[in-house]
This record gives sequence, structure tokens and C-alpha cells, in this order.
Amino acid sequence: MDSNILTKWTTPANYFGFNPVGDYLLDSRCRDSSILVQHNFEAIRRLVGDECYTFTVVHFANEWIEYLMLPEDASSGAIQAAEECTMALDDYPILDEEAYSQASYEATLELWEQSPLSDRIQWAKEAGVSIFAARHAVPVRDIFEYIRIE
Repeated sequence: MDSNILTKWTTPANYFGFNPVGDYLLDSRCRDSSILVQHNFEAIRRLVGDECYTFTVVHFANEWIEYLMLPEDASSGAIQAAEECTMALDDYPILDEEAYSQASYEATLELWEQSPLSDRIQWAKEAGVSIFAARHAVPVRDIFEYIRIE
């Protein structure tokens, strides 16, 4: 089954290595990708299933880029699932709102827990909250929204 919706891999200029010409490029991410990009990458992999595969290339600026691919000869069900993901992302940038919200929440809490008190105090000031809120185990709502990782 051929797709008119999915993009096929094309070899970038100055590239050598594994070359999946003809396979479908579903998504990519790198070391510096946002929580949203990471989340969508994993959601596509989960929704398309075991037929998709990844490969990683070394990149001078990002250290690495990981590509999520679907073989050209994948089943019609996998191609349809990939097309549905692509169309869904054309309409709205988040594939699974609940999972993304949870990932964003956890990343923000991790930032808070790992940050020194001086950073927490600064965030409290910038969020217009008492600096004593910086001593809490979890950030109060206004600080949380100020530092939220998305």
C-alpha cells in the first residue's frame, strides 16, 4: 500500500550511512527536543506499533538525531495508523493530551526538586509570589506555571 499522506525518506546532502530510501519518515527527535516533540515521537511509535523502527545518526550540532521510520512494505494497518497520526498532528500539535500533560508536569516537578534554593527564590520573585514559597516541596501554582516545561 502506498501513501499520499506520509513523507518518504530522502537522503540529505552530505549524508552517509544507513539509507532507508523508500521508507516513510514518521518523525524525528534529537537530544535537545522539547517535551512535546519527545512525547509525540513516543506516541506515534506506540500508535503505529511494532512495524516502525528507529535509527540514529550522529549530528555535529545536536550530537544525534533519531528518526522514526515505517518500511515501505509495511502492512496497510500500520500505514493507516501512521497516516492518522500525521493528519491528527496537522490539526492539533499534541497526539495524546493526557500523557503530554503528565510528562510536562513530571518534568516541571523534577526541575523544581533539582534546583537550588536560590533559583527557587528567583522564580518566586519573578512569579510575584512570596519568597517563602521557595521552601515548599512542590512549587505553588503561580511558580509552577511560571517554570512549566513544555
